[in-house]
Amino acid sequence: MLDLHKKKILNSLRMDSRRNLVEIAGEFGLALWKVRDANKELDSRFVGRYTVLLDFDKIGCNLRMFFILKPRMGSIYELERFLKRARNINNLHLVDDYCTYFFEAVFFSNKGLNKFILELNKFDFNEKKQMFISEEIKKEGFLLL
Repeated sequence: MLDLHKKKILNSLRMDSRRNLVEIAGEFGLALWKVRDANKELDSRFVGRYTVLLDFDKIGCNLRMFFILKPRMGSIYELERFLKRARNINNLHLVDDYCTYFFEAVFFSNKGLNKFILELNKFDFNEKKQMFISEEIKKEGFLLL
């Protein structure tokens, strides 16, 4: 179980993973060795990976969409294989009954979006919804406390 200090350290690193451990120790009034040891433990037990969060607008990916796809039984495996390989998909999830896919896709242009949708149309669906993301209000905001 995580104690209060470890939760605070994790929250601090969730907000800025490049934060210096000396700063974190000072902020919470902890000895540097204690923060360093806690960080090693937290890193090995709870951190899945380190990555870069992109500002999609700044790199020119102004088209972002959420999709909800419920494929017909005959195309589930082929669709999943396609979705896993698709370079435009940022996040992919199975939801509800494990036959519904929910994902976020990112595109540089309408041409790329149209090409992706044409590829999707090769599969049979019971349900297919797509929504444009007009504004991202909160990103990676979960904290332990």
